[in-house]
Amino acid sequence: MIFSIIIILLIGGIAYFHYVQGCFSATLSAICAAFAAVLAVGYHETVVESLLGGRVADYAHGMVLAGLFAAIYLVLRLAFDGFVPGNVRLPLYVEKGVAAVAGVVAGVFCTGVLAIAAQLLPFGPSVAGYSRFEVGGARDVTVTGIGARAVDLRTYNELVEDTFDPAKSPVQKLLVPVDDMLLGLVARLSRPDGSLAGRRSLESVHPDYLLEAFGQRLGIEAGAKKVAVAPGRAETLTLKGIYRIGEVAQIQGELTSIRDRSVAPTVRPASDRESLLVFRVAIHPGAADKDGNFRFSLGSVRLCVDGVNWYPIGTLEDSGVLFSSRMDDFLIMPRSKEAVDLVFRVINAEVMEDPRARPLKLKAGAFLEIKRMARVDLGGQPITDSAPPRDAKVGLLWKPAVLENKPGALRIDTADAPIEVLSVQVSDELFTSINVGRGDSEMSTDFTGGKATLVSRRFKSFEVDGSISIRRLAEGEYKVRQLLVPPGRRIVQIKAARKGNPWGWSDIGKYELEDATGARHAPVGAWAVVKVGTSDHLLGRYDVERGVRDLPQIDGTPTDVYLAFAVPQGVTLTMLKFNNKPVAALTTQVK
Repeated sequence: MIFSIIIILLIGGIAYFHYVQGCFSATLSAICAAFAAVLAVGYHETVVESLLGGRVADYAHGMVLAGLFAAIYLVLRLAFDGFVPGNVRLPLYVEKGVAAVAGVVAGVFCTGVLAIAAQLLPFGPSVAGYSRFEVGGARDVTVTGIGARAVDLRTYNELVEDTFDPAKSPVQKLLVPVDDMLLGLVARLSRPDGSLAGRRSLESVHPDYLLEAFGQRLGIEAGAKKVAVAPGRAETLTLKGIYRIGEVAQIQGELTSIRDRSVAPTVRPASDRESLLVFRVAIHPGAADKDGNFRFSLGSVRLCVDGVNWYPIGTLEDSGVLFSSRMDDFLIMPRSKEAVDLVFRVINAEVMEDPRARPLKLKAGAFLEIKRMARVDLGGQPITDSAPPRDAKVGLLWKPAVLENKPGALRIDTADAPIEVLSVQVSDELFTSINVGRGDSEMSTDFTGGKATLVSRRFKSFEVDGSISIRRLAEGEYKVRQLLVPPGRRIVQIKAARKGNPWGWSDIGKYELEDATGARHAPVGAWAVVKVGTSDHLLGRYDVERGVRDLPQIDGTPTDVYLAFAVPQGVTLTMLKFNNKPVAALTTQVK
């Protein structure tokens, strides 16, 4: 409201000044103001990027816009005054009426430049009470997970809604929307049939310049750079790849004590018309802040295709999990990282050349922008139809309380999952030995409580029926513990706790283990510790060649559950699924 009042007062003051000056002088001033405003808006970015080269980047756009306007207006006004030194006498009512109208026109263009320039400066989300989307006031929050105690903090100017969605929160405008009026005129003149037509229209590069400026002021700490530019005209952004993913596990990227919202355990395209695209971009170290960390927000990132801005829904972390963030969440890429995976939900026909062609490609003219000056051209770039490869140099810095799971597994709150993952281990050893009753290296044998086939004194397959306690099963001279592993593969054992129905987990054929290449692996073994009476019994099956589909149910209560998979050496595991639904997102590298 304050900013709107300032604009109205300035328009009134400018109009009164021109009213006093007279009709002819006011009309010339209005014409000069219109020319100066249109040219300043149309060319201020070119001046900043071509002449300043990124110097004083945080202030450059606003300062250059205002400076260009003042310089062009002054030159035009002096030129007109020199060509036409006298005035034109008209009837009083005409004189004052036209002067007042011309003064209002001049005031609209002058304040339009001022309003846009103010929004390009490194202010917070709100500029004198004016923000493009509604923001809330200050509120107290208690943050846990910092050291050994909770910390009381205060948040300011938070977005009321998570995203830039006019349907949820209407776009806010000035009482006299001089900024929208000026940009609308420039956009019209920059079209192919307009007087400012160039290689690209304003709308194709800035579909909503004021919203973009608003987004670039969100989620960045005081003192951090609001504009990203590398020194010496180096490339600030470098594209490492574009990937299309399917269903992915999702968690909230901020503490619930700060952002009281919930997210679905998974996210997927709503239909075949949509895709989840991951853009892996490297960021030049010179664009970081003084401490070497690169600070940004989702609001400061946009994918522009065919005159439409798409904003990310989160980032894909090395765990293969989508960390969902709001437009104004504070995001940090630490100095130890080099790139970030930005996830967008897009409509295929609107961003791809031909959604039916292979390989998929982005439309010509598409580009990705971060913090106003960091841009990378994406036109015609191919899209890989798989998840991005895992890379230790890719990712963001997160609060410890957000990463509340052990390394190797990041639990997903899926209510209908039959198990909860406790740990992931690359190992070809059972947690207990089994006495097979004979000492042969190569054999098939029956033993008390089961049967087995051995190759090189390793289990090629075994079946233990749960009738013998683990202690008795391991007694004797001919113990075997090692599992046979195919060449080039490793055995990955997932230890889990069962949930709900005691035997709801035992449909082993419904489990799948995914890796970063998109490949899926079926179980080759499954076993469980079953409490029978007061003793622990072993129930399990292993078959490295044919795999395992199920386990029989016995009288007893299963406790620890183990799933075994034979996966290629060198891959990174990303997801465990049951019945095609995520159970856990993984970060395990199979070495």
